[in-house]
Amino acid sequence: MNKKITFIGFGEAAQNMASGFRDDNAEGLVISAYARKFNDPAYKEGFLHIADKCAVHLTGNLEEAIKDSDYILSLVNGQVAYEVGKQVIPLLNSGQLYVDLNATLPTAMHDLAEVAKHFHIPFADGAIMGPVAKFKHKIPIIVCGCGLGGFASDMNGFGMRISQIGEKIGAASAMKLMRSVFQKGMPQLLLEFMLTAEKYGVLEQLIDSLDETLSKDGLRGMATTTFTATVIHAKRRSEEAFETVKMVQNSGEQPYMIEAAAKRLEALAGLGFTKDDFDSDFVPYDQMIKMILERRKALEQ
Repeated sequence: MNKKITFIGFGEAAQNMASGFRDDNAEGLVISAYARKFNDPAYKEGFLHIADKCAVHLTGNLEEAIKDSDYILSLVNGQVAYEVGKQVIPLLNSGQLYVDLNATLPTAMHDLAEVAKHFHIPFADGAIMGPVAKFKHKIPIIVCGCGLGGFASDMNGFGMRISQIGEKIGAASAMKLMRSVFQKGMPQLLLEFMLTAEKYGVLEQLIDSLDETLSKDGLRGMATTTFTATVIHAKRRSEEAFETVKMVQNSGEQPYMIEAAAKRLEALAGLGFTKDDFDSDFVPYDQMIKMILERRKALEQ
């Protein structure tokens, strides 16, 4: 099987994917890349060194980069993804698939899909679900959109791990950004709690205590074992959280995370749930999410 792909942008993500293909000796795969800064003497030599190692044809000419390419993968800064797409898509033909793999708002993906539709170009909204530096081209990727053809099967044949999650544009981008809520929020929560605990001289004792408390059943298990009590006791817990805000401030740290938690608990308390609303002490997480959304909707009417 012979296929050609083009990376739009040749930063860390594209370089790591390319090096993965090289290490796997992906026979039959031709790779080109377009880098806007390629024509800048300050960047050209460094770019060429990496491209040569990875057997990538790198150019500062966009039309040259995409010529005869089956799949065009956009890996640029998410803030410029829409503008880059508007520049690239009109240069493609209906036999080429444009895949946006940037961390971008779903609304931007909808808008870019409309541009692709106007020019009759197949379009995929995609999301990279993990660290590319670790997994390289084998990083899990999800894609959605119409007219994806054999993209997933073709590229998985070269060692990639691409999964299609439907036709609705924006779904992949939403999953990527929502994953970031957890992935980026959790370390900040840990930092806030550990910095404050260290100042009070109880860091290791608290870690030992939480190691015993945390669910061993993964994220679903943790959500199921914590949500019901959180909702029922939201008012009391919000009051405790606001007191904790003061304690963190008194330690000299900034209470960014606990203050946000206190406000969310306060909002949950406003929904008015009580123990009588539940048949179990541990309502399944998915059922609880639906109950919260339904209660919000009812109170808004």
